[in-house]
Amino acid sequence: MSSKKGALLISLACETAGVGVGDPLLTLQELTSKVRDYAVPYRLTIPKLNVGTLDSLMKTSEDLSKVDVMVRTTCSSVKRQYEEAAQSSGYAVDLRVHSKYSVEEYINNFQWDATKFPIASSKPHQVLKMLRFAAAKTESELKQLTSRFQDLRQQVQASNRAKAGSLLVKDLNDVLDSKASDIPSTYIARKVVVVPSFKSKAFEENYMEIANDVVTYPTGNGGSKGSPVVPDSLVKHTSDNEATVYTVMILRKFETEFEKKCKEMRCQVREFTYDETAHEERQQGVADTEAEYNLALRSLYQWCKVHFGEIVSTWVHIKVLRVFVESVLRYGLDEQGIPVQVLTAVLRPKSGYSCERVTKVVTKAYDHLIVGEDFFGGGSGSSTTKDASADTEYLPFVLQLIEQLN
Repeated sequence: MSSKKGALLISLACETAGVGVGDPLLTLQELTSKVRDYAVPYRLTIPKLNVGTLDSLMKTSEDLSKVDVMVRTTCSSVKRQYEEAAQSSGYAVDLRVHSKYSVEEYINNFQWDATKFPIASSKPHQVLKMLRFAAAKTESELKQLTSRFQDLRQQVQASNRAKAGSLLVKDLNDVLDSKASDIPSTYIARKVVVVPSFKSKAFEENYMEIANDVVTYPTGNGGSKGSPVVPDSLVKHTSDNEATVYTVMILRKFETEFEKKCKEMRCQVREFTYDETAHEERQQGVADTEAEYNLALRSLYQWCKVHFGEIVSTWVHIKVLRVFVESVLRYGLDEQGIPVQVLTAVLRPKSGYSCERVTKVVTKAYDHLIVGEDFFGGGSGSSTTKDASADTEYLPFVLQLIEQLN
């Protein structure tokens, strides 16, 4: 038995003074006296079900153990998404069931929800089908909501990275205007150059010498070599911690040579054509995505706030159904074919004690129930003989751990 925090669901055969049917209230009093220093018992009333066949019960028991694990995982997923959504939105986390009870209060005072999970004339496997359907519906809705939310969050994060990114990579339409765009000229081109911050001063002082051996200018002696950069055309537009953005005018014929020289200088020439319409559309798209993200975040938060309690309720119902099925398999039926009288209770460990410790205390208190004969004197399937060859720990009662959700 795990030492995790939580509570224990126990189904205990009602003992008698030797005759008649045991009294659950007397059994509860006895249990309380045995564990008073370690746990507080809360009696649960489990509605009677149409038991069905032994084969059906055994199959239902196997299915319940699998569904139990899956639904608990869904409970944890809803709780985690709820807490993350609350943190992202600044809202409070209120982990309550049906907007009234804490999880602990709900378990301690559990009552079967016959409106949501009707059990009149139902057999355990039919009730399990209803519980599984409810849990699957919650899981499916959660996947759809989280998938949409994650997509929008990634889009917003990508947009924020682009805004906060270096001038070496960010969209220039976000930082430049039409004054930095190329000009409609056959002979002159305006080029955007992104210069690392530590090179900015040198670039400003020497930009007119870039590629100063590629242009032949006519002179009286037959010509001289020079740069394609137009003198005094440098304009500084913006800068950040990593780089500065400039524009310079050059002879269009020598764009390739100019870009090559800039690359050798570890400066980046970037193509830029200002498009006011495209820029506005992109900004509107970013705003729309952020609005969708905020709406999806609020929707996820509200959904989790409601459905956390719903999925926890479903999970506790599954635990209670497990205890009922295991009780019938353990203690059997009476002469009328009705499940024998048992006490079902929640054991809530007191501060300082774990579920493992409480289990050991209860096991020791009721080890006399481990006998080699039928406890009920012949009732079908009620043997509590200890199987010495069993790999799992044998307990003289039915026990289910309701773990505290992570």
